[in-house]
Amino acid sequence: MAKTTDVQGFVKGQFTVAQKRLVAFEAEAEKVLKNLIARGQDSRKELDALLERLSAAELKVLNGSLRELGKRAQEASSEAKKKLEEFQARVLEVAGVASQHQVRALKGQLNKLSRRLDSLAGEKPDARA
Repeated sequence: MAKTTDVQGFVKGQFTVAQKRLVAFEAEAEKVLKNLIARGQDSRKELDALLERLSAAELKVLNGSLRELGKRAQEASSEAKKKLEEFQARVLEVAGVASQHQVRALKGQLNKLSRRLDSLAGEKPDARA
């Protein structure tokens, strides 16, 4: 029985040592896990900051591109309007129709002639009388 007690004591001793090692291993594993979690959170913060800066830079580039596109669109619109006016003027010229500018000029000349005629018509009756 002495040998059985010695074997049981030896097994208990080995089991106790193994249990202590397991507890130490679990504690070390918990420290490593906490460290990895902390590093992951730090990396996440760095990634968020990097994405925020990248997004801001992209927005600046996009904003600049939009402004450039707006300028180009306005220039194209102005040029198209000018060409349309030139085309209308050529069509009116070919059709033999006066342009708005020509109509205004003719109207001004007609007004001058009308005033002259009125003044001349007003002088004749006075001269006959």
